[in-house]
Amino acid sequence: MKTATLSPDQEKAVFFPQTLTLPEDAGKRNLVIEAGAGAGKTTLLTRRVHWLLCAAPQKFRLTAAQLVLVTFSKAADEELRARVENTIRNAKLADEEKQNILSRLHISTIDSLFMQIAGNLFPSWWEQTKNNLDPETLAKWGLTEQRFPPAMTLVSEAEIIP
Repeated sequence: MKTATLSPDQEKAVFFPQTLTLPEDAGKRNLVIEAGAGAGKTTLLTRRVHWLLCAAPQKFRLTAAQLVLVTFSKAADEELRARVENTIRNAKLADEEKQNILSRLHISTIDSLFMQIAGNLFPSWWEQTKNNLDPETLAKWGLTEQRFPPAMTLVSEAEIIP
């Protein structure tokens, strides 16, 4: 597989917040990636996820439960998922650690994420709604128990970083 070269700005994004140099930037951890089609967002995000979960110095490292990747389309979701999973499988980690990361990784479309959140906040509504949707529609939205454990489980497993 050919590895794309990243621009200096993309490199900064991959290694953020390690690339911050100003004291007033200390504590910044969130990052939004915005760019047009074909600009390399998926490559950048794949490398960033690898760095955050597998290669970052301990003070920057995250657990998979602390990371949520949101896309707008099913195609983008599938592409990002495939690349990230492949990167994690090829990481220099113990097999057990790789499996732990893969099982807790949360990548979804924005509509699937909000359906999951709504279902966890309003369980009786979700049960009624879920029973009115055919399994094909649920699968199309990516709403499966294996893929999306209850959100409260994800929250309880997350480590809160000030």
